[in-house]
Amino acid sequence: MSQASVISVNPAQSTIGDLNPDATARILRSRMIERSIDNPSFKKVLNATFALGGSRGISNGVSLLLLRSLAGILLLLSGVSAAIGGVIPFGEVLESVQFVASPLAILQIAAGCALCLGMLTRLVLSGIAAAAAAMFFAGLSSGAFLQPEAMLTVVSLVFAITGAGTHSVDALLRSSIFRVHCTRVRRKAERRLSYEAFRYQQF
Repeated sequence: MSQASVISVNPAQSTIGDLNPDATARILRSRMIERSIDNPSFKKVLNATFALGGSRGISNGVSLLLLRSLAGILLLLSGVSAAIGGVIPFGEVLESVQFVASPLAILQIAAGCALCLGMLTRLVLSGIAAAAAAMFFAGLSSGAFLQPEAMLTVVSLVFAITGAGTHSVDALLRSSIFRVHCTRVRRKAERRLSYEAFRYQQF
């Protein structure tokens, strides 16, 4: 007489595979949703736009914040000084000061604001570096060495390459954009891979 094979199953434990196809469908569905959210190309675009990504230490972020703030304040003061045509009159009434919107002053003030806030640093400073370099080479072709334009070009290029760092508005923008993107992709994947449709499609 042949003996029947007995399979011992723990009632308190959910099995997967042929014994519990529902659990297998849920696991596969969740894995496919997480795989659709993980988009390396979108991360690369964000990292290239905001010059963020990778492993950055806290000390490096604080150091870059101090250097960026110092350079931004100096550029702001230099831009305001160029706009009023001389030394900033801290002790005088600002209403009596006449502002002249020269191209150099506008570029310096814009670069200073971008550096102090750390907002759209790579995009703004790339344009400022190109404009300042064009002004510098235009002066150089006429036989004049324009030191403010040269310094603005160098500072803008340096921070356009390094970015604003982790302690900046750019970091907040990147995390917010990535969070919204992940939420939209997750909802789209959940609608496409509804549990019942995925279950009957796979099994």
